[in-house]
Amino acid sequence: MISFAAAMKQPPVEQCIESLCLRGCKEVLSLIGEMEQGRMPAEIAHLSKAERQAVLRELKAIMAVYQRKPL
Repeated sequence: MISFAAAMKQPPVEQCIESLCLRGCKEVLSLIGEMEQGRMPAEIAHLSKAERQAVLRELKAIMAVYQRKPL
């Protein structure tokens, strides 16, 4: 976990991504599903459209790592 001072220096998108990821994979997958269906979870409502899109792209990229099947 990062310190409060470090968190305050992070851009809003990074803060949001980190906060969402702390909730765990199931919650992140649920949020991705909501966002893909055009819903706006409260956790991202304060972000601009471009920032929300960036959050969605990054969450998908993060979850792709966890969803890969071993060779």
